[in-house]
Amino acid sequence: MLTQSNIEHAVNSANEALYHLTNAENFLNSAGNWGIFDMLGGKLIASAAKHSKMSQANEEILLAKQHIQEVSYFLKDQIDYIAVDLNVDGLLSFADTFLDSFIMDMVVQGRINDAKTQVREAISTMEGVLDALSEIEEEGF
Repeated sequence: MLTQSNIEHAVNSANEALYHLTNAENFLNSAGNWGIFDMLGGKLIASAAKHSKMSQANEEILLAKQHIQEVSYFLKDQIDYIAVDLNVDGLLSFADTFLDSFIMDMVVQGRINDAKTQVREAISTMEGVLDALSEIEEEGF
């Protein structure tokens, strides 16, 4: 059974997750913009900026995942696990930066777009969780 304390903790954790997911989305949008510039011939600087933004997005995603796990804990696993991943393995990152080609740029751009979709879905899910928690609070259990 949910307690008021669990609901409050879940709301706080959900808000924190939403904050980090929004940051991740912003970094991914920036990475995507750098990726387009890279495909148009941006060279090493564009690749470096793109991967920096991807790295920052990944850090935000990791923080969001921690808060999502807290939400799940406080709600006694009454929500599904939210999977969000941004993985550009070292070899792909190396190839994109140092073997800079249009094909590699397209592969990385595809991964950025996939991550953006996953982050948007996670944001929508967390907003839904917050709405449901708000309804529970209004009803007073």
